[in-house]
Amino acid sequence: MGTGAALLLAVTLLAYIPALRAGYVGDDEAYVRENDSLRSLDGLRQIWLDPPASPQYYPLTFTTFWIEYHLWGLDPLGYHAVNVVLHAMNVLVLWFLLQRLRVPGAWLASAIFALHPVHVESVAWITERKNVLSTLFFLFAVVAWLRFAAAPRRHRYALVVLLFAGALLSKSMTVTLPLVLFLLEWWQDPVRLRDRVPWLLALLPLSVGSICLTMWCEHLVDGSDMVTRALTFGDRSLIAARAFWFYLGKLLWPAPLMIYYPRWQIDVAVPWQYLFPVSAIAVFVLLARYRRQLTSGPLVAALFFVSTLGPVLGFVNFNFMAFSYVADHFAYVPSIGPITLFAAALVMMERAAALPRLLMRIAAAALLVVLGILTWRQAGFYWDDETLMRDSLAKNPRAAGAHYNLGTTLMRQGKVDEALPHYVEALRDMPDYADAHDGFGVVLLRQQKPQEALSHFMEAARLQPFAFAPQKYLGAALEMLGRDDEAIVYYTAAVRFNPSAADIHRELAMLLLKHNQLEDAATHFAAAVQCDPDDTVTRKRWARVLELQGKTDAAMEQYALVLQRDPADFTVQSRLAEYLFQHGRLEESIPHFAAAADLKSDQADVHNNWGAALGGVGRVSEAIEQFKEALRIKPDDIDAQANLQKALTQARTSGPDR
Repeated sequence: MGTGAALLLAVTLLAYIPALRAGYVGDDEAYVRENDSLRSLDGLRQIWLDPPASPQYYPLTFTTFWIEYHLWGLDPLGYHAVNVVLHAMNVLVLWFLLQRLRVPGAWLASAIFALHPVHVESVAWITERKNVLSTLFFLFAVVAWLRFAAAPRRHRYALVVLLFAGALLSKSMTVTLPLVLFLLEWWQDPVRLRDRVPWLLALLPLSVGSICLTMWCEHLVDGSDMVTRALTFGDRSLIAARAFWFYLGKLLWPAPLMIYYPRWQIDVAVPWQYLFPVSAIAVFVLLARYRRQLTSGPLVAALFFVSTLGPVLGFVNFNFMAFSYVADHFAYVPSIGPITLFAAALVMMERAAALPRLLMRIAAAALLVVLGILTWRQAGFYWDDETLMRDSLAKNPRAAGAHYNLGTTLMRQGKVDEALPHYVEALRDMPDYADAHDGFGVVLLRQQKPQEALSHFMEAARLQPFAFAPQKYLGAALEMLGRDDEAIVYYTAAVRFNPSAADIHRELAMLLLKHNQLEDAATHFAAAVQCDPDDTVTRKRWARVLELQGKTDAAMEQYALVLQRDPADFTVQSRLAEYLFQHGRLEESIPHFAAAADLKSDQADVHNNWGAALGGVGRVSEAIEQFKEALRIKPDDIDAQANLQKALTQARTSGPDR
């Protein structure tokens, strides 16, 4: 590794040390901590083949979470470390790419990209793994394309397609890759462009397919169109132009930074709002007009910026538009354009001797130090959900998403009364916020007000008719109200929307068992165990249902699996011992009787049956000791008395042991 690469890696890792100490925030609960699809091999299948099973259909991103869960469980350090490493890799690949393109100031641009605080949201937030991972595939795809464009070979093009697919399966915002490659070809070699166009067009089906799939999933899971469908084309044009300037402004002056920015009031009847699109268009007209004097580099950088922002400028619905039209993490890839242009301009000024070289170097170093300090500080807000959301509310008190997340955090801490006002505020600013209705309803359930909670869950289900959570909570509220038949219907719908939800399979199974629907109860207990194999309580309940069905052998298999995970379970040890004893498997029963007696030494029947098993295999003297112990505990135990007399007689006539 060269000195330049080592320095880039060092400053990146140093700036993000606070992120390594951070916990889970925001959507991290749904993406990782409460994501049942990460728990099992079947969950991996659901990640790829069942889009509604995950918060968003980014299967490659969730596969990385699946792998990490099986490596280090739910320790947030590992997930944060991977995000930081991916960001560092993006920095190095960007440097290599800019060098390959012979862009002046390639190292400085990469260093600014590494340290710019606007990128903290993408790196320090586990949920935004999709951003840093998709960018890595995106940048590698550009590198692969440059190799292909220099010497076309089918296997090189196949690598471009594979890397592009990897980017799309990590995050669909990378659909703009064909346009980016077109810009690079136009900038580098317009003559060669004509021959490359068919190859670029062949990438478009991947983009179109990803767009369609993402829109379907956003509508199915999030119902984002409920809050954005009223926007006209004029509204969206004003949003796009204002977002263009917003992101440029944050790159130039990254303060204040927050998770939820205020949602602009867009009005096509207000004249001053047209300043944003008019000025944006003017910038592109001027860059195009003077591209011969300036070179086409600035125009390409600007077009790269706006094209990669395209999917999130508001012309197409995305779920975050319900909270804000902009977010820092949307600028992760687009920022490469303005940052590269800025760094190249500095270096060109230095080369042209417009400013003293030493002064330029000092200014660049100072800029990197300031950016590093700001990034360190911003990463510290990701310590936990409460810290991050309170910071966001301090900067934007009407942030409905921050109120909801803070309310949920307080609920998790058992501070129900403190959580309630935040759900109220979230719904005051955003009445169609389905998750806030769910949260409000959960508070009411905790307060033993299921009837009041029901209306909030019904509204959430109306807003998100195919979402898992409202169905689950409706089931819980109806169960509390004693309306079990209706509760079963909603629990069934919930597991249909999310088959990997072990907790709902459990609740549904218990309710079915309550109504003696053994076959269905067994099915859902089995599903719960498949989703969460370490849940010994549910596995025991499943075994009990199997016994009630007369499937004793199958029940004992489950009891044996319980003991593999929890050998200190007295009930299971004794039940398995009795089963083996009753089926004549005396030698196998003895260790289980012994374990049960160690766990509870005051159970006379355990000692008595243990003794009977010992006597049955010829260990008479040991059997006598167990019968005596049984009688010590329960002197009037007739069975133990009879067994002791029989064992003493056997010892006198044939010796103590065979």
